[in-house]
Amino acid sequence: MSQPPQQPDYARASQRGDRKVNQDRCEVFAHDGIIVLVLADGMGGHPKGEVAAQMFVDSSYHLLKNADAASFNANDFIYLVMKTAHKNIRHFGMQKRPPIYPRSTGVIVVIQDGMMQWSHLGDSRTYLFRAGQAHRRSLDHTRVELMRLKGTIEDSDSQSEASGRSGVSKCLGGKKVLPDIEITPPMPLHDGDILLLCTDGIWSQLKEAQLEALIISGNGSLKERTSNMVDEAVKAAHPNSDNATALALCWHANDRDAKPDPQNDNITEIDSAMDHLRGLIDKYQ
Repeated sequence: MSQPPQQPDYARASQRGDRKVNQDRCEVFAHDGIIVLVLADGMGGHPKGEVAAQMFVDSSYHLLKNADAASFNANDFIYLVMKTAHKNIRHFGMQKRPPIYPRSTGVIVVIQDGMMQWSHLGDSRTYLFRAGQAHRRSLDHTRVELMRLKGTIEDSDSQSEASGRSGVSKCLGGKKVLPDIEITPPMPLHDGDILLLCTDGIWSQLKEAQLEALIISGNGSLKERTSNMVDEAVKAAHPNSDNATALALCWHANDRDAKPDPQNDNITEIDSAMDHLRGLIDKYQ
């Protein structure tokens, strides 16, 4: 497995905010022309949320590492990642005495041959920005999202203001049975599309127009714009800011044919990084 190719551009940024621990995790993986983006937010109020979030990332990594590109099916892969992560989180909690019930949100986006699919559990989001505006986004698994869909809350910005009353209805871990997994149909990516994965520490503090301005037309590189967005979200909520994490990817039309260069295969580097992260998990156990 290799690092993502130089194109598409991608960037990530994360801050602890005013919390004692950063329970957010995000990563980008690539293997045989398949790109996988993952983001998770360990849920506060439950023990070891940071471990649950990391297990979601680990599950994505190991399953992609062993995937066969010739027979790869994004729909099956996404479901397997969710199922595996949920099982691993539950197993981790059940090994404790007394048992504990870690929980995490989970967002996954898979890109292959210029087509993408995504899925999620919880209130971490995926946005697709196209032609200078938010084209579509994932729907939160919360009571507040249901209020918006019913018309009680008018729009996404009002939903952000009401997020304090939100309760996540689906997540990884916790309940024994895996929640229903909804996966989007394959969607073609257009030149210049920007995918943004973010935790509620971002979207609950910045209106949709602010997200558009910061990630699309903001100053600097994609990396700088992503970092600025996280900065703004944390500042907006200070002194009570949550963990704030964003992962952004900008697609280019010629990426359909982009393949990782075997000579730049950094599998050893990635494995070392993953071993380090697993060491952090052991530290928290």
